[in-house]
Amino acid sequence: MDLTLAKHSHWILAKLRAKLWLRGVIVFALILFCLYLVSFRLADAPDVDWDEGWTIATARLWVERGFYGRLLDGELAPPGLSASFPVVGSVALTMRFLGVGVWQGRLAAVITMAAALALYYWLLSRLFHWRIALATIAILILLAPHPRANAFWMARQMFAEPFQFLTCVGGFVCLLLARAKSSLWYGAAIIVWAAALLSKAQVLPFYILTSAALLGLNLLARRYRAAAAILVVFVGGFFVSQWASNLFDWALTGHTLPAQSLPANLFVLGFVPSLEIRLTAVIVAGLLGTPVILGLGYFAFQRARRKQWLRLQDRDDDLRIGLWVLATTWLLWYIFMAHAGITRYIFSPIFFGAPFAALLFRDLTDDFKLRATMIWIAAPLQTKRFTRKNLGAWLVFSLILFYLPLTLFISYQTLVAADGRALAAAADFLNQNTPVTARIETYESPFFIYLNRAYHYPPDALHLELNKRAAGLPAVVNYDALQSDPDYLVAPRDSVWHLYEPVIATGAFRPIQTFGRYTIYQRVRP
Repeated sequence: MDLTLAKHSHWILAKLRAKLWLRGVIVFALILFCLYLVSFRLADAPDVDWDEGWTIATARLWVERGFYGRLLDGELAPPGLSASFPVVGSVALTMRFLGVGVWQGRLAAVITMAAALALYYWLLSRLFHWRIALATIAILILLAPHPRANAFWMARQMFAEPFQFLTCVGGFVCLLLARAKSSLWYGAAIIVWAAALLSKAQVLPFYILTSAALLGLNLLARRYRAAAAILVVFVGGFFVSQWASNLFDWALTGHTLPAQSLPANLFVLGFVPSLEIRLTAVIVAGLLGTPVILGLGYFAFQRARRKQWLRLQDRDDDLRIGLWVLATTWLLWYIFMAHAGITRYIFSPIFFGAPFAALLFRDLTDDFKLRATMIWIAAPLQTKRFTRKNLGAWLVFSLILFYLPLTLFISYQTLVAADGRALAAAADFLNQNTPVTARIETYESPFFIYLNRAYHYPPDALHLELNKRAAGLPAVVNYDALQSDPDYLVAPRDSVWHLYEPVIATGAFRPIQTFGRYTIYQRVRP
């Protein structure tokens, strides 16, 4: 009997080892596949964005010359329109070890976004459930059709968002660990929230609103110790961010130049009182964020219906509501105030609101039960009657049926339409076929990572006027493209700014070569 039991136990252990080995192989294969997807054509798909160009140009100069800034006519210039110094620093770090190039710079964003998603999964597993966490990641990758609102594509670009997400999520994680493990994590929360404030100026108002919500919820619940900790953390995060910014400025003394102040930027990008832009924002939010909008509304409705809106259900319930406040206020800002033409502005509310879309999906599918959901979908075809369960299942089915194919199709189009090789080819043409002393006029910042010639571009303040004009607002665009006496001009055929069209129309330049969307012009001199 004992021998039989031993053999049976040995057989069970062998089967378990085989199953675990198979799962390990599958997980390892999936990791390799994901790494391949992330690294495939990293340098040119999607196209290097205009904002990326300034960031990588600053990082390149920092790596090559130890100067934090840009070049203008071959001379050192302030950093200007590049991302914040933590973002530029991460890009410079990967280029420092792997070489100067686009894929090296974008690798920093890949690593940062991967870390942000991993932290997000861990956080949501604790605040909700691992299925909610997994569904959230799936929504961010598979149900977000626009490349500027999709976690996969945003991970491949040198924007501030990956670092912003990593630090914002990290702040919530530190608060959770401080309650569960040790109060020392509050100190980590201060540092991480400070980094979040440094990631992008856009974070500050939502940081204030979220901290106020967390503080208010704990005061109402008479959790005074938790309220005091939150107050210290968020106030401390603000002051540490200011101190770190000043420290960075001090450390760069003699290795940078003061950036030009652009106070009007808020009224061009952050507050646009244009009816056309506001209608565009509503349309974009509806097209890209319907699952998230429904999820945020569903969470609020459930809390209000159960009279639990301001009543905390457990130790970490305030963090769930805080995450909801962060996503909702960011979404309202996009709809009612932001420049809707910059689509990636909606990515932040989608990112922070995706868990609530996952909650909606879970409740409407009876905890993601596929078989039950399919039965509820098919039932009205036979009974010709809809119940709440039928309607819920059909809603989830319709959202997936609409967003999943659209996301896959647009992702494929993004890959196929990528013209990054044309950018490198055009820059190589200029490097190989122009005199060393040639001066090139262009506002296409992605060229700066490749060009080895002196180049000139308009002042940063003009960017605000160009954005106003693109938004249909009153603008004054006075720029003389000949003021720097350029020998060559590079202009794209599909620019929304139409900056160089007037000077090209005068015949001052003649086209000599075209690479994809870029046309290279040579100065016509007497």
